[in-house]
Amino acid sequence: MKKITKITKITLTVLLAVTMLLTVVACGNSSGSNGGRDGGGNSDSPSTESDSTSAPQSGSTPTPQSNNRFSPVKDFEFILDESTNEVRIIKYVGSESEVHIPDKIEDNPVTLIGDSAFKGTSVISIIIPDNVITIGTSAFENTALMNMILGNTVITIENKAFQGTQLTNVTIPDSVTTLGMYAFSDTPLTNVMLGSNVAVIDGYAFSNTQLTDISIPDSATTIGEGAFSFTLLTSITIPDSVTTIGVQAFYNAPITYASIGNGVTTLPREMFGSHLGNDVLSEIILGNGITEIPDSVFYNFSALTKVTFGNSVKTIGDGAFNHTSSLTEITLPDGLETIGRSAFTLSSLKSIVIPDSVKTIEQVAFSGNYSLTDVTLGKGLTSIEPGVFSYTGLTSIEIPDNITLISHGAFTETPLTFINLGAGVTQIGAGAFYGSQFPDDIRDIISALNSAALR
Repeated sequence: MKKITKITKITLTVLLAVTMLLTVVACGNSSGSNGGRDGGGNSDSPSTESDSTSAPQSGSTPTPQSNNRFSPVKDFEFILDESTNEVRIIKYVGSESEVHIPDKIEDNPVTLIGDSAFKGTSVISIIIPDNVITIGTSAFENTALMNMILGNTVITIENKAFQGTQLTNVTIPDSVTTLGMYAFSDTPLTNVMLGSNVAVIDGYAFSNTQLTDISIPDSATTIGEGAFSFTLLTSITIPDSVTTIGVQAFYNAPITYASIGNGVTTLPREMFGSHLGNDVLSEIILGNGITEIPDSVFYNFSALTKVTFGNSVKTIGDGAFNHTSSLTEITLPDGLETIGRSAFTLSSLKSIVIPDSVKTIEQVAFSGNYSLTDVTLGKGLTSIEPGVFSYTGLTSIEIPDNITLISHGAFTETPLTFINLGAGVTQIGAGAFYGSQFPDDIRDIISALNSAALR
């Protein structure tokens, strides 16, 4: 009896131990299962914070994630404008390369990123939240910034805000109206999408970038000096909304086609090329707002083959198309009044019709067009100025009755064999027809007006 009792006690002890062990194991499994649910995964593959925020692999380009995981407030120096209850970030003092600026600090909206706030930091990716209105001067200048998301409340991007960064793609939200001087210059930008309300693209905003294409929105009114200079743009269409284009706006960009909208009234100096010329632009369409083609604006544009004038052009300036060696044809607009000195000198025009509205053709305007064989003179002219058609390929010319004066050297060194002098011609200058090949009867008529006209 005592032996049975002893065995029973031993058995109960073993069963109790086994029961406790199973309870511990069960608790462990239960705990693991709960951890999987809380982390969003299962017990075999538990999710951890490091998994969801892991750093990018070496050599990859980090992409900012639009989420609510703001960078900690302690990473920013800021001030509170008590008059507006708005926060202005003065400086980033954190060490992270990926930054998500908080939309609020101490329950007050962050509306401004201050001047040079991130300059000199190691930031690579940035999320700028809604509430931010202004990105200050040089805010990210010369950082290694490669990726950026701009909030939908940004209105102004100040001067040099992203100059010298490593941005390659930028989307400007519709809220933005102003891009400051040098805002994105000296970056490897290849793609920019401008929002629908951008009004001002200030001087050198995209200068020295890798842009090959740009769509300027209908909201734009100003393209500043050098705004797209030293880019890789091959074509440009400027909408009617643009009224001002700064000098050298597209300087040294390989643009082959350009269309200027009706809002532009003046073509700026060296818009597409330097004073030495341009060897890539082949076609340009000029809008109806342009009244004057400035002096030398297309000088030595050796690839230019097609020019379409608007209907408001009154003046073609001195040397405007001088040395356009590929320009073989052009249609001058009705309403044109003045063709300047050397305007088309040393071009390759084959024919030209002078509209009746033209009152003055200045000296040597078409001189040196050796392929020019057909000229129609308008009814608005009263004189042919010195050297206007000298050194051309003309073999015949009709002088209308409205012309009274053929100035000295007007047709020097042209192979003329026929001329019909209008009834109004009363004066012919010395050497006006030097080098011509007129038959004797025509030479006699000309000599009767001035014996020196043929020599």
